[in-house]
Amino acid sequence: MQVYNLGIDEASKSNLATVTYQIIDSSNNTVVFEKQLDSKDLGAHSDQLTVEKSLPMAGLQPGKYRVTIKINDTISKQEIAQSAPFVVE
Repeated sequence: MQVYNLGIDEASKSNLATVTYQIIDSSNNTVVFEKQLDSKDLGAHSDQLTVEKSLPMAGLQPGKYRVTIKINDTISKQEIAQSAPFVVE
């Protein structure tokens, strides 16, 4: 996932965004996995951010799930989210 037009902090000349990964069980809308990272942990210092992450699947029971990635830009006060369904057989 690529994110563009992030706000830039004038003092540090970097963006300040939070990336949240979630895996949600579609049968009951329960979050079964969640991890949050700061954009600085991803080595991103411009108005763009490329999000690429492997998530653990070993503990998931067979069923339907949804992966959601949320980007919260704390400088521009905007949030976006993308999600996609998947099935574990």
